[in-house]
Amino acid sequence: MTRLLLAACILVATPSWAQRIEVAPLTVAAFTTSATIDPTAAGISDLEIASSFTYGAQAAFGISPHMSIEGWWNWRDTSIRLERSGVRTTLFYIDASQIGGNLAYAFGDPARRVRPFIFGGGGVSLMSSSDIDTDVRFLWDIGAGVKWFMATHVGIRGDARYQQIHLGTDGSDFCAPFAFCQRALSPMQVSSALLFRF
Repeated sequence: MTRLLLAACILVATPSWAQRIEVAPLTVAAFTTSATIDPTAAGISDLEIASSFTYGAQAAFGISPHMSIEGWWNWRDTSIRLERSGVRTTLFYIDASQIGGNLAYAFGDPARRVRPFIFGGGGVSLMSSSDIDTDVRFLWDIGAGVKWFMATHVGIRGDARYQQIHLGTDGSDFCAPFAFCQRALSPMQVSSALLFRF
C-alpha cells in the first residue's frame, strides 16, 4: 500500500513534460463527411460515400515539449449512395477502417491546461463489403485541434482533419467498386475524445 501511495504522489508531482504518453481509448462523437465520387453513367447527378459517425482510438508519445508521434485507428459503417432524377438510392453498404500515424506540434507551455495543436501524417484506408474484395489504399491527413486538461491526467481532445485517400484510377476504363475512376477521395472528419495522460 505504501508503494502504491508513493507512486501516486510521484505521478501527481511529475511535470507535464515528463508525462509523455497520451491515450484516447475511444474516440467519440466523430463524424466523417461524405466523399464525392465522380459519376460516369448518364443520368446520375450525385454519387458519394455517405457521411457517418466514426469510432476509433489513438495514442501519442511526446518526443519533446512540443512534438509528439501519434498512432490512430478508426472505423465507420457507411454506404455508397447515388441520386438519379432527384431520387437518392443506397447501392450497397461498406465497412471503412483506417490506421495511420501523425507528427503533431503543440503550441504554448507544456504546463498549460489548454494547448492548441496541428498535425499531419499518413496511413492506409481499407474498404470492404459483402461479395466485394477488400480494397487497401494509401491516405494522408492534416489537421488541427485543441487539448484541455481538467486535471493532471485527464482531459478532452477535439480536432478536425482533412484526408485524401489516394485511388489513382482516374485513367481507368472500368469503374469497379472502391476504384471509382478518380484520383482521390477527400473526406473531412471532426472528432472528440476523452484523453488520459501518463
